[in-house]
Amino acid sequence: MDAIKKKMQAMKIEKDNALDRADAAEEKVRQITEKLERVEEELRDTQKKMTQTGDDLDKAQEDLSAATSKLEEKEKTVQEVFPSTSTSERFVRFSYTHKSINPLISEGRVGGRHS
Repeated sequence: MDAIKKKMQAMKIEKDNALDRADAAEEKVRQITEKLERVEEELRDTQKKMTQTGDDLDKAQEDLSAATSKLEEKEKTVQEVFPSTSTSERFVRFSYTHKSINPLISEGRVGGRHS
């Protein structure tokens, strides 16, 4: 009878240890799952930012292309109006005829003397 009681006691201890290990494993799974969810959320946020940055880049490239085209048109117009002058002379002459550039000259940012 004593042997059966000792065997039952050992099995109970073994069962309790197995339950403790199972609880610890479940807690570890819960922690890993929470961390995975946080990382996935960060990934989604990063992907959204990357998409927005890509959209911003596309818009900036379109704006640059449009500005470059306008500049080329203006340079062509200046060349047609002043075919025999140097580039700097054409710029100065052209700038005085276009209001959009005149403020730059009056501020001393282009074409004039810099103090």
